Amino acid sequence: VAAVVMRPFGSAVHLRARTVNLRLVRLMASGSVPAAFLGSYLLHLLGNSKSATHHIETILGAALGAVFLVALGETLRPLGDLATFIVSAVALFVVLFFPAGLLGMVKGVREAT
Repeated sequence: VAAVVMRPFGSAVHLRARTVNLRLVRLMASGSVPAAFLGSYLLHLLGNSKSATHHIETILGAALGAVFLVALGETLRPLGDLATFIVSAVALFVVLFFPAGLLGMVKGVREAT
């Protein structure tokens, strides 16, 4: 509850101090805001059946895995191509063959809301 009150004030302080990269904020909002509306609409279209829940978990698990791999690749790029390839291959193996961790996170988030 306190964060709801404090965040706008913290944002105002940073805006006044000119420590906010407004170009980056616009870029991030231009992608995330429409995606949030589209995602909500797609969830509405899928419905609330057991098969829809399975499809949603599968899609979210794959999306999280893809984002994880891209972020991992970008983080490891300075280490060189071989290190990036090896770590990405291991991460892909874990995501594909042990998806319970990723899907458990997704399921936990869905149940919390």
